[in-house]
Amino acid sequence: MILSVDRAGSLALQTQIYQQIREIIVSGAARRGTKLPATRTLAHALNCSRNTVIAAFRQLLAEGYLESRAGSGSFVAQVLPEDYSRPHWFEKGPSRPGRRMELSERGQSIRQQAWSPCDRYSAFIPNLPDVLEFPFELWQRLHGSIWREPPRNLALHHGAAGLASLREMVADYLRVSRKVACQPEQVIITTGTQHGLDLTARLLLDPGDRVWVEDPGYTGLRGPLRSAGAELVPVPVDAEGLCLPVAREVAPGAKMAVVTPSRQFPLGAVMSLARRTALLDFAAANSMWIVEDDYDSEFRYAGSPISALQGLDSGTRVIYIGTFSKTLF
Repeated sequence: MILSVDRAGSLALQTQIYQQIREIIVSGAARRGTKLPATRTLAHALNCSRNTVIAAFRQLLAEGYLESRAGSGSFVAQVLPEDYSRPHWFEKGPSRPGRRMELSERGQSIRQQAWSPCDRYSAFIPNLPDVLEFPFELWQRLHGSIWREPPRNLALHHGAAGLASLREMVADYLRVSRKVACQPEQVIITTGTQHGLDLTARLLLDPGDRVWVEDPGYTGLRGPLRSAGAELVPVPVDAEGLCLPVAREVAPGAKMAVVTPSRQFPLGAVMSLARRTALLDFAAANSMWIVEDDYDSEFRYAGSPISALQGLDSGTRVIYIGTFSKTLF
């Protein structure tokens, strides 16, 4: 909340503070339920008396713009006075004359592709963990011990691919745990699976390129593909994973296949060795990329995790994408 006062102005400081906070609330810049700074903090920032700020807050409370909660402070009211005089408070004001702002051609294409036949499973909400079991206190202690004397070079720029030491650890971990064949310079640190797929799609796909996607499959992967202008081709899944004969029939010239071979999402099938070999052979013969989403291979009750598809690839056709989010949390 950025405020300012004009001591040479004609309005009292209390009135200036009241009007600015009210404008911030009415304009929607401060969302309903937002906690306001403490009066002491605000008075210090404005270099004025705390009683002046308290008087402005009291006026806002009296008029219904703020709510006071004992022991918690002041919050933007959930229901504002304007709600009673303006039924559609959430709608924007009258449009100004001029040309209407439109989405780009790519943006309009993404909006038009908001639904596909394989989206019919998106009503289910999977993978909701029991966060009550997470050891937050232990995590906080470990975090504090590491950051008490952090390496100073962490504050420096480390290039677009990420911190070199982290990339080395990721490569070592994947070689041991997932049988992934990679060197640190092949590892790129992203913010997650969708970010990784977005980079991959923009680099490797042209608008109109066809992409095999599992049906049913993880709907969160389709957004980055559509953003790149790709045409998604739903391919059914059987007990051995992606049905390659069907895929070859419906879209033999596909540029990419996005698969979850270690544990198909959401049905849980493991892609057989024969199916993996056939998929790799087809990709090599048809200049097709394979994106392997290895989203939760570490989660097993017994035995070692199934080796990644990438480890079998001798033609460097597989882009391996994974995340530490589920491992950590």
